[in-house]
Amino acid sequence: MLILVKESTIKTVPSGETGDISLYPGELYIHTGGPGPRVWTLLGFCVAVALFNRKAGAGAICHAQLPQRRLKNLDCSTDCPEDCEKLSEDPGKFRYLTCAFKQMLKVLTGKGLPASSLSAYLIGGSEVAPAGKDFFRVGAGNIEMARSLLQKNRISLIFEDTGGKIGRSLYFFPATGKLYYRFHGEKEFRLLSE
Repeated sequence: MLILVKESTIKTVPSGETGDISLYPGELYIHTGGPGPRVWTLLGFCVAVALFNRKAGAGAICHAQLPQRRLKNLDCSTDCPEDCEKLSEDPGKFRYLTCAFKQMLKVLTGKGLPASSLSAYLIGGSEVAPAGKDFFRVGAGNIEMARSLLQKNRISLIFEDTGGKIGRSLYFFPATGKLYYRFHGEKEFRLLSE
């Protein structure tokens, strides 16, 4: 169920939560327990994939720009040729959804959380290219890759708001799994409530 709320409600940090983090394209944030921050990001054709386990108070979110690295004759989603951490010379390695997702899953499962115990949100993937530029279809590619990675890893996608022609902004609380989002130009945020 979605509930409309004013941004001032979100900007009041709930008890037990700490500060703000702005997530930019190609970045991710992983929280593995204890009080957590409020993570904010702004999306166009990029997607945000949020993984979380409310019982453990753990979660992660990425702001991915592209579905995968372009490598000759390789599908990076299934045949990743190298550990993403070894791409340390590439400051934008997490702009690729496959790398960001792999890193988030590696850390969360490394903390004893099986992939099947995680829930996910998928937001973004708008086609915001100027008129006549539909051949890019980056948003659709990001959405397809995210769905594929979640399904392959048996992670339950409990909410998705993707596609369209308008971007979105969101607040995600990784310690609680709470998500607020809105379309650009809207005044009120939607609170995802179970």
